[in-house]
Amino acid sequence: MVGGNVGGVAFQLDVPEQELFIRWTQLAMFLPTVQFSLTPWEKEYDITVQENAIAMAKLRAKYVTPILLDFQQNKNKIGTLQHGFPVTPLWWIDQNSNQAYIEKESYLVGTKILVAAVSHKDERGRYVYFPNFGDEETVWKRIDVASQEVIENSSYKGGSNVWFDLDLFDVGLFQRQ
Repeated sequence: MVGGNVGGVAFQLDVPEQELFIRWTQLAMFLPTVQFSLTPWEKEYDITVQENAIAMAKLRAKYVTPILLDFQQNKNKIGTLQHGFPVTPLWWIDQNSNQAYIEKESYLVGTKILVAAVSHKDERGRYVYFPNFGDEETVWKRIDVASQEVIENSSYKGGSNVWFDLDLFDVGLFQRQ
């Protein structure tokens, strides 16, 4: 199984801090499977944790589920350069970049969606490396968490490393054009 277990394990004595639970949800929701060992409505959390989980689930349904269903229906696509895997390392599509090989906190869903979540407490931004697709010059567009739409006037070239401010309820999510 490749997926995320949000919140740790239920037999722990303490629930994770609210901020980390939010960030872990953002990171895990785009993996092939998601399991909530502790729920977003634990008594220690306020309503924003639930709202974040709902927003991430909607983004998953819109952008990740179609890719996973395509893999399920067309198993011969899995592992090809064109389609990648349900969780694809950046170097799979950008084998000429050293940055793609050392990037450890971003991943692709298939080869179309780039996930660059914040995974550490008190961080409110991060650099995002945009991989090229093979030898092609590649353009990525940002997906807005609130509207769940691709921001058409956003454009990031493959091979670039760009800083993004990512407040607690935002995640770096991009679509290859």
